[in-house]
Amino acid sequence: MALAAGYIHAGRLKPLQSLLVLSTFAAMEGGAVLLCCWTSNIYVSYAAYILYGALYAFSITVASAEVARYLEEESFGLVFGVNTFIALAFQTLLTIIVVSNSGLSLDTRGQYTVYAFYYIAASGIYFISVAVEYFINRRTTNRTNLAE
Repeated sequence: MALAAGYIHAGRLKPLQSLLVLSTFAAMEGGAVLLCCWTSNIYVSYAAYILYGALYAFSITVASAEVARYLEEESFGLVFGVNTFIALAFQTLLTIIVVSNSGLSLDTRGQYTVYAFYYIAASGIYFISVAVEYFINRRTTNRTNLAE
């Protein structure tokens, strides 16, 4: 799946399209995790988990390629290192909030429900970003056309 993402992304997707792909896939990942934790059928749960894994591999490849598109070659290690550190800090914070006794102390199903809605919220943020950028670009294009 990651190989397909690299092939599709390689010069074919514009930045706005990449964000739209990330928005769509984040929503689908959230849906797959919800399906995993809300179903009582073990086969459906495993199928949804496999779908989640494939979608995650695809989206992480697109996201990494989008970040790498704008970097100087000398700064890859620093940027991806800082990115990984921030991601781990957020993951630790989310785990403390959801799992620990001083936090929400949710059962397994509740934890996965929170994680699923985390993906869905990320999808909403990506989609809002795409919409704002689209309307800004459209407004700028209209002003340019009127000036000519």
